[in-house]
Amino acid sequence: MSVPPLFGCSQYVLEGFHTSCSWDYVTRTLSNRAYCLYLLTLGFLVPVDVILYCYAWPPSWHTAVA
Repeated sequence: MSVPPLFGCSQYVLEGFHTSCSWDYVTRTLSNRAYCLYLLTLGFLVPVDVILYCYAWPPSWHTAVA
């Protein structure tokens, strides 16, 4: 999830008191917006969908009791 800024899609910038860094979510460029959508999709929506799928439709061997 943190590799694209190393290759030019968005960038890392210092935050607050310059004690930590994070991806640049303030600048409104196309690459920053694309990285924001990338994080939203692959870092939040896909994992939540997998969790919801696993809880909603458990496999048949899980529900069958002998």
